[in-house]
Amino acid sequence: MTVSPPFKHLPARALLPLTLVLAVTLLLLARLHPAVRTFSESPMGAMLIVYTGIVLVLLIAARSARLDWNRLFGPTLPHTEWRLTAIAFPLAALSYGGFWLLWGPLSLLSPDFVRSYALEGMPDLLTRGNPARLVLDIVAIVIVAPVVEEILFRGFLLHRWAARWGTTTGVILSSALFAILHVELVGHFIFGVTMAALYVRTQSLWVPIAAHAANNAFALTFAFPDALGSTPPPPTTLEAFRAEWPIGVLVLLIGAAGLSWFWRRYAPRGAWTLPYAIEVPAVAPVARAAPELVDAPIGEAP
Repeated sequence: MTVSPPFKHLPARALLPLTLVLAVTLLLLARLHPAVRTFSESPMGAMLIVYTGIVLVLLIAARSARLDWNRLFGPTLPHTEWRLTAIAFPLAALSYGGFWLLWGPLSLLSPDFVRSYALEGMPDLLTRGNPARLVLDIVAIVIVAPVVEEILFRGFLLHRWAARWGTTTGVILSSALFAILHVELVGHFIFGVTMAALYVRTQSLWVPIAAHAANNAFALTFAFPDALGSTPPPPTTLEAFRAEWPIGVLVLLIGAAGLSWFWRRYAPRGAWTLPYAIEVPAVAPVARAAPELVDAPIGEAP
């Protein structure tokens, strides 16, 4: 007898729409309440509300399917495995280079779309002139986002789609959705595949979470000077963005070289097996015989 994986009972076609509906509902309710309206209208406030909806749906789904959270997260690892989180740095370089690789050529074909969507449409990562909100932004980006996103994409969706179509398809689909929701497609798709590889290698979700947090923290170091400045910087023009192509290509090559070195040294060998794809024998209850009733003096065991 084996334990049936709960992801057979967690179809993504229901999980994702429910997450979207609940997140939008919470946002609308927040806009109606005067006390939290301003918070919900900020980029990080809206993000935290959306993450709240994701967490609620995942908790309900996990309880319904009897998910074993300890098995999903896996064990804490020896300190030697935590060095794998250094892969965050070449991945950050690939994200920057991949952003230019996608939007740079596209800016020649559709300049207005790139200007409005990729350059001017991107919200600031950090709040300016408000220390309390700045701290909240850092917590949201460095702690909350990695935890929630890794549980959703690598924990739930990867397991679900791998159970339905195989691990390779599960890795591709979960990484593609992760990239689509992060605007920059190339670097974030590679990021998703790499986080899945870390999960498979270590059988622990804590390592992808730590690597994700390191990646986000590294990205924030470039946003700090603007956040601490007295005046906001002028928006990036198409001409200035296009002129960055030598830097974009150089950073992309550096990131690709770093990732290639990590992949050759630390990538999982053989078939990729997810924690919930490993069958665990169910523990059969041990039948206990009823004790025989015998006469015994008071104060003595029968």
